[in-house]
Order: sequence, then structure tokens, then C-alpha cells
Amino acid sequence: MRTLAAILLLAAGSLPGTAGELTTRTESDGIWVLEDGAPVLFFHGAPMPGAAPAERGTYIHPILTPSGTALTLNAPEDHPHHRGLFWAWHQIVKDGVKVADGWDMKDIDWVVDRLDATVTGGEVRLNVELRWVLKDGTALIREQDHFTIHATEAGVRRMDAEVRLKALLPGVAIGGSDNERGYSGPSWRLPDAPRLSFESGQGAVKAEMNAVTASGWMQFLHPDWTALMTCAVDGVPVTRWILRNELSMQNCAWPGRQTVPVPGDRDIVLESRFLWQDGAPDAAWGSARQAAISGD
Repeated sequence: MRTLAAILLLAAGSLPGTAGELTTRTESDGIWVLEDGAPVLFFHGAPMPGAAPAERGTYIHPILTPSGTALTLNAPEDHPHHRGLFWAWHQIVKDGVKVADGWDMKDIDWVVDRLDATVTGGEVRLNVELRWVLKDGTALIREQDHFTIHATEAGVRRMDAEVRLKALLPGVAIGGSDNERGYSGPSWRLPDAPRLSFESGQGAVKAEMNAVTASGWMQFLHPDWTALMTCAVDGVPVTRWILRNELSMQNCAWPGRQTVPVPGDRDIVLESRFLWQDGAPDAAWGSARQAAISGD
């Protein structure tokens, strides 16, 4: 795999503007998405070599603005289990007993059965299939992911994410951390958290120790860049957010502390849309944000 430093040098030579040509490059541990030859993001399909813990093998890092600024951190010293943009749950339960922790990566492996990409028009679609497997070899959950990356428009980048979960055995449930915070679901480790501010449907949102209630989307404002995440489960917006101005991740917390059954006869469908750009919000960002919020 090419080093991140080399990839960032490529990105530094690209400029925001009209939509470019999206391509992919497959590495031994994942897939790069490129625009006009410059990197957009990397999907990891294998554990991070030398990391402790190293088990998480499906996550996205780096996510890059058109100028090459990285919006994610990978296995930082303060929280080595944080991996860029990832989906995880503290409580993995079988027949009422917690058997693994997918957030802290304990007693579970993720076995990737499929990872490929298709390029159509101005989009790249990453297709992932994996199984959540206990250390004794028992497979509990089948996960199917689809990530659609769109060509940059007026400096704004966009990715649509769909994560589908189905139980392979009866009696399987998932939940967040067993405390008032309830860390669970889609999270990204954004850099420079003390300089972040947050906005949602009702305006400015203040980071607190426990989850806050907002709209089904959250905007993350940094002096150098702007990002947005929407969040829904089975078509219903998730309005519970864990926000941090200290060194930590930003989390759309579903289902929170309580556990929810994972059915075996249908998928639980988690949908998110991500936007990001260099600099402060402008007219192009406002249009893209409105489209993201409305689901267009």
C-alpha cells in the first residue's frame, strides 16, 4: 500500500472545482477512491498492521478534502480503538448474555467475504460483505455495506453509506455502552476537536458529557473545513448525538444504552450521508446540505 504521505502529496496538487473523473485502485488491504488521480478516501478491508488493538478490518481512513486535508484520525494514542469512520457497538449479545464488544474490539473478528468497487458515471460504489465472528468461530451477524462516493461538485464531496445487519442465529442483539452515554453506531474521529463547533436543525449545539438531542443531521464546523453527517435507521432519523470538544470521536448514537434484537428474517438498515469541503460554509455548501437533509 502506498504511504499516506505520498497520497497526500498527490492530493495537494488537486484543486476544487467542477466534477472530476472517479477511479479506484485496489491494494492488499483495501481500496482507494481517486478523483483525477488524487485521493478521496481509503476503505480498509483488513486489520491495521501493528495496531493494538488491531482487529477492526472495515473502516474508512483517510477521508480527504479537495485540497488534501485529512478529516479523520486512525488509532490515535488517546483512543487506539478509534478508526477513522467506523460503525461499532459495545454490546454484542447472544441469548441475553454479552459475548463480545465491537467498539473496543474484544472477543470478536470481522471476516470480510467480499470487497469490490464499481465505477458508473460520476460515482464509485464500494460493496462489502462480512461476518461478525466470535473467537470460538461462531458467526453471529452478516453485514452488507454499500458506500457510494460522488464526484466533487463546487468543492463539496459526498458519500452515501448503507449498512445492513442480519442475524445468522436466533437470540442476537446489539447495543451501546452500558452507561448514560450509550456509545453506538456510526462514528468518525475528526481531528482538532477543541476547535470544532456543531450545528443542527435548531441551530448551534453544545457538546456535553452525555448524548444531546438534535435533528437527524449534524454539521461540524472547523476553521479549515466543514463536514456533515445524516443518520437514520430503517428510514427513521436518529436524533441522539454524542459530541466532543476533547480528544474523542463524534457519534450518532443508535440504539444507545439499551439493546435491540437483530432479526434473522430482514435487515436492519442504517443510512448516513456525509458531506465535506475545505473552508467555511458557502452557497454551494448550503445547497448540498439542503439536498442531503431532504434525501435528494
